[in-house]
Amino acid sequence: MKKETKSTVFIVSILDFPDGLGATQFYKMFGKIFDHIGYKVKYLISYPPGLSKNTYKKRGFCDGIEYIYGINKPSQYHIIRVIYRIYSQIFFMKMIVLHRKELSHVVLYGTTFGDDLIFYLFKKIFHFKIISVIADDLELLKDLYEMRSLTSKLITCLKKSLIILQKKMIKNHKTKVIFVTTYLKKKYFNSMDGIKSIIVPTLFDKNNYKYKVINNMRYDILYAGTLKQHEGLEFLLDSFKIVRYQKPKINLHIFGVTEKSKKYVNILKKRISSLGLNKNVFFYKMINKNELINILQSSKVLVLPREDNITNRAGFSGKIVDYLMSGRPLVATDVGDISIYLKDNYEVLLTEPGDNESFAKKIIYVLDNEDSANKIGERGKEIAINTFEYKKTALRIKNWLEIN
Repeated sequence: MKKETKSTVFIVSILDFPDGLGATQFYKMFGKIFDHIGYKVKYLISYPPGLSKNTYKKRGFCDGIEYIYGINKPSQYHIIRVIYRIYSQIFFMKMIVLHRKELSHVVLYGTTFGDDLIFYLFKKIFHFKIISVIADDLELLKDLYEMRSLTSKLITCLKKSLIILQKKMIKNHKTKVIFVTTYLKKKYFNSMDGIKSIIVPTLFDKNNYKYKVINNMRYDILYAGTLKQHEGLEFLLDSFKIVRYQKPKINLHIFGVTEKSKKYVNILKKRISSLGLNKNVFFYKMINKNELINILQSSKVLVLPREDNITNRAGFSGKIVDYLMSGRPLVATDVGDISIYLKDNYEVLLTEPGDNESFAKKIIYVLDNEDSANKIGERGKEIAINTFEYKKTALRIKNWLEIN
């Protein structure tokens, strides 16, 4: 009797899902990739207490793929969180045993050593393969707790220890690894020789980008995304000051204000005031993706002013896909892997990080050369589809999985 081929893949995460943005959008695409190449996919989400609004929802479907929740009452108390981690292991154990006969691969995304442990213990018993998605520099993860108490310090030490154990487990089991950036690959391969890896910077589904026809440009210069200090918004304001000197009627529009970012927005507003730009910079709330797509499309020039720091070198900006898919010209700082995928002055306009004058000149070029800038935007959209669209990546993943 012919042995039945295993065909079920678990995509495991502790991230907010299915409504989360950013990293969770990237995480969902892995499910669609495995579904596209012929596997039966199930998302397993075991929420960290206190980080989710959907902790009572047990099951559902996302793009036709089933997601299954581990459920517990949210809490920020440390002891309860430890108990919850134990509960998570029981949840994962139950799912492994339930699907043991058809389980082919487990893809671990955003998980910790504690979350991974059961999968590694059961790996040899039930003969499935593990893939680890490294989307952050594990040594540089920012702790959620401020270093004000002994408890916080102990938790920080514990987390660092778990990161070391996680890396050792990946190495010892020769787990296949998906890296987001070349920075992470180089960093990990210094001590992980022989690990089979692939780089997947970001993923998206082009069917999710449905635009309305907009003839008039309602926004001049536009930034949309997370409002945090490492995003380079002070640099953007300084560059905009130079642009305003030559283009006094041009305005800057910044989308992404949330309750959490209001404190930082106030810092930015003080800087705006000191630069004399009060009447020229406008802030807007964070908006849903469907609205954002059309706002991006109705902008003259999009900007991505990232700082050159370890966080940005280790990660790949997810918002770049939204920018490129709008078909509008993008001016960005050349940080991390962006220039590996996009050619300067052809599919994007790049400058060195920290160079305010060059960044401003690129913006002015777009404003003064509409036809050539529009062609750059069109080519940027084309390269995004050919490089980051999940169906294009699916073939690479399929071939990679077949390598022993």
